[in-house]
Order: sequence, then structure tokens, then C-alpha cells
Amino acid sequence: MLSGGFDLHVSNVFRKLETTAKELGVTRVNSTMILEALLEASESPLYNALLDQTEDITYFPDMVDETRSYVQLNDDGKMSEKQEDETKISKIVFDDEGKTKTVFFADDLTEFIQLLLGCMQKEEFIDIYKFTAMFVYTMTDDVRKVLRTFGVRTDLLEKDVISSYKEHNKIKEEAKTIEIPQELKSFVRNLNEEFNGQTCDISQRDRECNLVWQTMLKQTKRNVVLLGEPGTGKTSIVIKMVYDIMNHTCPKEFEEFTILALDVTSSVAGTMYRRQAEERFSNLVDYLNSQPRIILFIDEMHLINGAGACKEGEIDLANTLKPILAGGKVRVIGATTQDEYEKYFSRDGAMKRRFRPVYIKEPKTSEVYCMLKKSIETLSKYHGVSISRKMVDFIILNAACFHNETCNPDRTKDLIDLSMVVAKQAGKTFVDKKSVLANFAYHFKKFAQMSERVKRAIAYHEAGHCLVALCSKELNNIEVIAVSIMPSDAYLGLTVFESNDYTPEPSMEYYIDSIALNLAGRVAEKMFTGVITSGASADLQEATDQACDLVTKYGMSKCGMNRTFTEETTSSKDKENISSEINSIIDQSMKRAEKILSSNVNSLKLLVESLMKNGIVGANDLKQILKNVKKV
Repeated sequence: MLSGGFDLHVSNVFRKLETTAKELGVTRVNSTMILEALLEASESPLYNALLDQTEDITYFPDMVDETRSYVQLNDDGKMSEKQEDETKISKIVFDDEGKTKTVFFADDLTEFIQLLLGCMQKEEFIDIYKFTAMFVYTMTDDVRKVLRTFGVRTDLLEKDVISSYKEHNKIKEEAKTIEIPQELKSFVRNLNEEFNGQTCDISQRDRECNLVWQTMLKQTKRNVVLLGEPGTGKTSIVIKMVYDIMNHTCPKEFEEFTILALDVTSSVAGTMYRRQAEERFSNLVDYLNSQPRIILFIDEMHLINGAGACKEGEIDLANTLKPILAGGKVRVIGATTQDEYEKYFSRDGAMKRRFRPVYIKEPKTSEVYCMLKKSIETLSKYHGVSISRKMVDFIILNAACFHNETCNPDRTKDLIDLSMVVAKQAGKTFVDKKSVLANFAYHFKKFAQMSERVKRAIAYHEAGHCLVALCSKELNNIEVIAVSIMPSDAYLGLTVFESNDYTPEPSMEYYIDSIALNLAGRVAEKMFTGVITSGASADLQEATDQACDLVTKYGMSKCGMNRTFTEETTSSKDKENISSEINSIIDQSMKRAEKILSSNVNSLKLLVESLMKNGIVGANDLKQILKNVKKV
């Protein structure tokens, strides 16, 4: 197989040729079949060149039908073909999404195929512009006859297509010559150059990428901020866009763009005086204004607020960028967390208005494997170690239980990487359970040293959370993925929850059950062990915050019905009433948790015993153990 590559549009043409050949029952593609494929490819310059000669595209289907009349068929409907030695037939062998495919061509395409093979031997990338230009340049008599039948001047068509190719090539060359000025190189990177020649192993996230592309096609305010927790893949989305640009699978308006990454911390590093930072920012703005085909990516975007300013109120990077962000010349993609975004941009309405937020949600457990499939293949090649789908699912479970303070897909990918290292060091060619669990040897040792009483208290605590989540009639938006009493670096036990697509009614009953879920561990400990441990403090804080919001923000309590409270408008008496209402809500929620758990005592005890025996119980085992639970 030759080394040259095709863009997505050329690959689609080859797929179309395969389909047409099967429909006609032929083994070799002729020139009019290629014309048909290009007529149906709106991205082809041939399509656009035909539109220049006529605004009426209704005859295109008739032209497609005409192309088929030039395929010579026998009485049985099959193409009349000479039986020849396959090695002597013109053919193209290419890679299509990991599969090797071969397309055989008829004799009338010999000159065209020679040009294609010549480019592939030189390892040249063949996009739809080059492909169409070579096809038109070597236009066969049959193709000319089809076009002339519909009044197309083939000399003008050839001129337009070749002109489009040259113009496209010129733009490509200009994009390649983008040079970052010396004064910016310490804090600006060219991501196109960085990932050139590498294989993209990022899957999914097409919806989020499309939202970004659509926003950047606007006339003004063409800037996006990616919002998501660390590890959800915000940076990966930008890297995927880089690959889309280089592989010509992005919207055609961005095919010659370059994505630059700005390191905010480095941009102010070494600047002792304010004017030094301002000079750097000014150079950056001037450069961006001079390059219309640039997309600027700013990771940890919240850092631009205050960057380069010695004290509050001085010019910082955020204020320097505001004019070009509003003007529409420059496109910027930022990335930060929801908390940082609200903290820094809620105070700066002008900056907030200039960015469209695109939310990057953590993938569901069932989506993680598909999202990481290509990354797993890359890791497997790197380490020389294979891994089964079943073992990936085992890693997803353990990553959720031991590293739940981080997010998927990053936490699962990290554990797969580590497990492959362990397997390789042990002389194995595949990842097994032992290779995965070896990463948590310290935690298993810590678990073994815990007393039976402590383990049981944690088991009741986590079982309480699990039972309230599954048995509440209100909490239908929550699913339980796993329950663990294995200690990690951040907690002694954990119930792993995941939101589904159900939208609950935000009623008082829902919020009471939501608070009861936070208190359930504490309630279960008291009900079944007679002791409440300090491990429930975080749950208690969350429950208190929710109850406080019900009173002060949502106007859902007696003292705060239909109003909100702020520090400025809250009197001492109001504070006493608010505190009393919070206590009342907490008390209602405690009783609600007790009722749910009391109705499912047998199921709760079964789960506790399973946790004592296994340490971790996954979703499938939970369904079996808790098959008799009652919704309350």
C-alpha cells in the first residue's frame, strides 16, 4: 500500500464508487462513474464550477443518470469486461479507517490513475481539490460527452476547476508559512505543527465540536469557553479540532486555519514591571489582528483576569483582549471549570458576553469505552500489551471507586495506562485483574488493617446512601454505579452515583429526598450501629447547604416564602428564623431517610454483608442483591 493519504471528501468518493460498482455488478470503475460521484459531492470544486455555468441544479440528477448510460452492460445486466490478469489492471490501494481497500479502474482512466499513483508515491496528501483537478485535467471523451449533453462548456469547466485548485493551494501554502514572532514564542505554541503527522486517538465529542465550529462561523462574538470538571476532556476537544483541520474533516471554512495555544502563566513570567507585561500583550494582539486564519486556545482561561496587573483595576490580559474579542476578527476558545468561570467572569459582564459557554459533561460509565477505544489501541501499541473489553470495564469500576475525586474519561485512561505498565513489568502480554489491583496494593493493605467494627460502620454508611438513592420515589434522576468500603487517598468509603437523562420535578418533596440522600449514611450508622462517625461531616455540610438554599434562594420555606435573602437585607431576627427553618428541613430529611431505610432493612443488611465480604459491589451485583427493594 502506498503512503499517500486522502481527505474525508476523497474517501467518500471512493466509498461512493464502491457502492455504485456493487449496484451495477462491475469490478472496474470507469470515468463516468467518477463523474457521478463528484456530481453528488457538494464539497467538490467540480460541483461549484458547474454552478458557475448555471444556477439550475435540477438537471444534476439527469446528468447522473446519463453517466450510467456509458457503462456498457451485457444482456444479463452486468458490465461487459475483459478477463485480464488482475496485476495488470490499474488500481488504487488505500487505508479506509483502518481497513485496506482496493479500487480497480477501467482502461479509460489510465492517465488519471498514473497521476494519482505518482502523488501517492511521493507521499503527497490528496484532497478533493487536487483529486478533482487531476480528473478534469485528464478528462475522458465519455465525460466530455456527458457534460456537453447538458450544455456545459468543458473548456471553461476545466479552467474553473484548475483555478480553484491553485487558489486553494495558495491558501494552504500561506497557512503553512504561519510563523510565530520571536517575542511570542515563549508563551504561544502552534498546535498544528505539534500534532502534525500523528494519529488522532480522540473519539466521540462530535456534538461539542460542532457547537464550537458553529459559533466560530458567526459574524461577531465568535468565541467559545469550554466548561467542565478537570479530566472531562476540554483540551482533547481542541486537539480533535486540530486533527480535523489537518485532515480536512472540519467545516470547509476552517480548512486552512491554525490553532495556537496561549500559556497564560508563561505570558507574564519574567515580567518585573507592568509595562513589560503590557508590551507582550500588545504584541500578541497585533499578531492576532494580522492573522485572519488563527484560532487562539487559552487553557485555564480564568487566569487571564489579573494576569500582568500589579493591583486590582490595572490593565490585565483580559482587558487587553476585550476589543479584539468583540470585533470578530479573532476567534478564541477558552477552557476552565464551571466554578472558576462563575468566580471570575460573573464579575466581568463584558468578558462573559463575548464567550458562548459549551458544557463538557462527564461521560456516562456506559460511554467511556467507546470514547477511549482509539486511545486504548494507541496505549496497547506503545506498551506492547493488550487488554480485553471485560478488563476495561473492570478498570472503569475500580477507577470510579478509588479515584472518584477525578473525572472520566481521564481517570479510566490513567488507570489503563498504569495497568499496562504493571503487566509489562511482570512480563505479561495482556492486562489481567492482578495487573489492575496491583495499583491499589497500599489501599488493600490499609483495608486489611481496619477493624471489623470500622468496616461495618462504613458498610452501613454507604449502604444507607445506596438504598435511599434506589428506593426514593423522587430521586429517579440518580443511578448507583458501585458501592465501596475500600479506603482511598481521599475517603474511607464511597457510593458512586451517576445522573441519567430524567428531569425531576423541583418540588419540596424532591429536595427533602435529595437532602435525605446526603444524610442517609449518618442515619444508617445511628440506626444499625448506634454510633455516628465523623466521616459523615462532608455529607452534613452538603445537606446543610441544600437546606439553606431552599430557605434563602428558592423561597420554599415558611419564613422565606416567595422571597430571597442576602447579607445586606437579612436582619438578626431573619437569621434566627432561617436557622430554625434549616433545622426543620434537616429534621424532615432525617425522618425521611429513616422511613426509607426501615422499609428496606433486609436488603440493606444483604448489601452490608456483601460489602464486608468483597469490599466493592458493582452495578450488576447490586441489581441482584437489591432485587426486592421497595420504592417509598
